[in-house]
Amino acid sequence: MTTAACTILEERKDMLVLILRGKVQTVSLTPYTEVKYKHFNGNRIAYRFSEEMEVQETYDDGIFNCSYKTAQMQVRKRDSIAEAILDHYRCGSASAYERLFQQEYADRNCIDLLKFMLAGYRQRLRFEEKSNDEETIYIDNNFKVDRHGNAYVKDDHKYRRICIVVQGNLSETGIETPIGRIPLDETALTILAKTTFLLNPNLEDEVFRRQMPSQMLAALEEQSGGKAVSASP
Repeated sequence: MTTAACTILEERKDMLVLILRGKVQTVSLTPYTEVKYKHFNGNRIAYRFSEEMEVQETYDDGIFNCSYKTAQMQVRKRDSIAEAILDHYRCGSASAYERLFQQEYADRNCIDLLKFMLAGYRQRLRFEEKSNDEETIYIDNNFKVDRHGNAYVKDDHKYRRICIVVQGNLSETGIETPIGRIPLDETALTILAKTTFLLNPNLEDEVFRRQMPSQMLAALEEQSGGKAVSASP
């Protein structure tokens, strides 16, 4: 039996008063502190939703080793995990945990998922991955789209940011992965839509045309309907 690491003295509307490590302390009442101190007596949180889904808090408070089917990852969204635990504890539903894990999986594997979806254009694309925040897709050495969905055009050997209005509805786009079908988040959808547009730009789009360097626009017009080539020297 696990020994209680804390004793709750009083529960108020927005805080808990407790004895923790031999001292009286107050902590804000959040989903995480509710689970941590009311359900696990201040000890590390360990919760199993099913045979394929469980979380184990590390020795650092609020950091969890999470598993879902065949995938494992470390997640730091303490309140989101706690809310998923409370949902399952109260009504038996693990859907909140499934959504959380899938969102984290899609975010961390965004570029790999996009590589798979854009595999038919691999000869025209180059993926550069310095870190999760600096992943970039280069298109024909003319354009690039960064990890945040910002698009750029190469202008005089430097990349200049441009505005692209994404057309259509990609909200239902998803991809099959080892842990099942994963819906792409808004940022991934934006990256996908802008990359697809820049692979075959709509040259009748006046907003797009006005942002193009004259040499680039002339090259795109010449190649319209044919194989794209770099306008760079």
